[in-house]
Amino acid sequence: MEKDVLVELPSLALFRELLRLNPGLVVIRLTSSNCAACRRIDPLVESFFASSPAHVLCVDLTVEDPANRAVYAWLRARRRVSGVPTLLSYARASVDVDDDGGWYIPTSSVSGGSVEHVSAWLRSL
Repeated sequence: MEKDVLVELPSLALFRELLRLNPGLVVIRLTSSNCAACRRIDPLVESFFASSPAHVLCVDLTVEDPANRAVYAWLRARRRVSGVPTLLSYARASVDVDDDGGWYIPTSSVSGGSVEHVSAWLRSL
């Protein structure tokens, strides 16, 4: 049986709820359908998503999808991401939230299409 991967986060409220209900680790990939660097790391990320343990929630967001634009814009505005591809991880115990629910600093992240860097990052999770 293949693991389910969430592909839409249509609101900031859903994003916050996802992190609040974190089963142990949330891994979010931000990608674009017309990004060569994104395509280069696809096999690594897809393999990780398919083989990750049950306590890892996998989220694969295409940034040009209208359902994901609000979350992507929010992450960019807070300098959590600067472009694609970017992968973010949020460990359950490490999600810090201010009074309005606005921090959400990732536990770790990696950006760019370097197969070596992304592979090392995924192994570190």
